[in-house]
Amino acid sequence: GQNCHFIRYKNAFDSFRGHTIHLRTYYKSLFKETNYRSWTAVLGKKYAVDEKYAAKLNNIIKEYYLTQYDVKI
Repeated sequence: GQNCHFIRYKNAFDSFRGHTIHLRTYYKSLFKETNYRSWTAVLGKKYAVDEKYAAKLNNIIKEYYLTQYDVKI
């Protein structure tokens, strides 16, 4: 199986910050991608425990029209 670990944070801000640091450290190449499906594919294979993670993310993004908030920074 996969070697997984979870971290408990004191509050939401610390959790968001920790998650951002993790993504920027271990998935640095994704930050050059502009297509959300590139992100969900990689995260689904390397990050998630759930094998349907990528599909679930894609569905949420489409259902709530989240691409409207995409901004290149």
